[in-house]
Amino acid sequence: MYTIKNKEYRLKGEFLHAIHYNEILIKASSKINYKKGIFNGHLLNAGLYCDLDQYDQSFKELKFLETYLGSIDDPYLLSGYYTEYGEILRYCSLYSKSIYYLNKGNYFAGKIKNQKLRSKKISLINTYKIDIFEARKEYDSMIYYLKMNHSIHKTPQNSARIGTFHAEKLKKTDSADHYILESEKMVNIDPSPDNKAFLYLQKQRFYSVRKTMIQALRTAIIHYGYGNL
Repeated sequence: MYTIKNKEYRLKGEFLHAIHYNEILIKASSKINYKKGIFNGHLLNAGLYCDLDQYDQSFKELKFLETYLGSIDDPYLLSGYYTEYGEILRYCSLYSKSIYYLNKGNYFAGKIKNQKLRSKKISLINTYKIDIFEARKEYDSMIYYLKMNHSIHKTPQNSARIGTFHAEKLKKTDSADHYILESEKMVNIDPSPDNKAFLYLQKQRFYSVRKTMIQALRTAIIHYGYGNL
């Protein structure tokens, strides 16, 4: 119930409706002392408040869950808890603390038995790390995790981002074209708003770089007297 309805509300951008729905399920879980249900509801709401830029509320949800940590033995939920902490800290630009919590999230993600779920969770954690490394201009670490994600769980967002990296940092437009095209093919299969929006953003960055490179080439040719391009 959590998974289906939260996905539905997120696709519509109705985050407040999702929070209200989760609160209903939290109350129902509390009545039967279903701790995983309580934990999952507050964890989802922490993520929703984060999406709404209400970080204080996110921290409150996660703080409440501290008392349940000892009774939760589900590595997927525990990974989600530490990953969400890391994500909120990243938004607050507390990068070192964010990495600390993301690493704890990655530890529990490695214990998830379902291979598909494990790969998706590790990929998500890597994506948050990539954001941090880009913000800190640590590009070697950034491309390392981009390539890791590409090998364990291909997504249109990651492919598009590798394309942008090749264009902006390596000035390799042929390689960038390859990854952008790969992203477009995946978006055609899963044309969700998030996928499309991210692809369009990365394409805009890519075309901006390519335009600048073409303009520079034209200037060089004219300057050195080789005629017009």
